[in-house]
Amino acid sequence: MLAQAGTAPGASASDEVRRRVDEEAFRLDRPTRNFADRLIFWQDAPAPGTALDPTREAQRLRENAALGRAPGDGETPIIQRRRRGLLEGLF
Repeated sequence: MLAQAGTAPGASASDEVRRRVDEEAFRLDRPTRNFADRLIFWQDAPAPGTALDPTREAQRLRENAALGRAPGDGETPIIQRRRRGLLEGLF
């Protein structure tokens, strides 16, 4: 069957349809938490990855450049997070 004049097969969707699909996809990606989840997991999870100490890293890079070493030489300084106590942050 041939397409009618002026229309193309698979014509583009309207902006309203695109907006609604985006909203639903966002909602599915970030499901709502029920009361029990909010009660048990009331604090946000820490960001993934390792926190780099920018001041000490800049100093390490300057020292490597001054001594003619490769930028990757030496240990990369990271920020060590201290462990919180069981009741710390509740009050």
